Amino acid sequence: MTKDSPRQQRYFPLISIIIAIIVGAVGGYNVKVYLASNFPQLTDAAEGIKPSELEDLEKQVEELKKKEDELVAKLEDYQEKIIY
Repeated sequence: MTKDSPRQQRYFPLISIIIAIIVGAVGGYNVKVYLASNFPQLTDAAEGIKPSELEDLEKQVEELKKKEDELVAKLEDYQEKIIY
């Protein structure tokens, strides 16, 4: 062992973290480019939706869930009538 060995051991985790961050950033960018090139509808959706439209859609989803519950209850009633 030399005198540089402990110093090298001290910097190894730091160097490996820096390399991992760089590789992760480049890999993340490549995934983003791949998704944007193969699925253009994903990039357009984020730009086209406004917060007010999102709130309206959430309200519509809630109304549809209520209607779904009502229709399920009616279906169960009809099924009970048919059985008896």
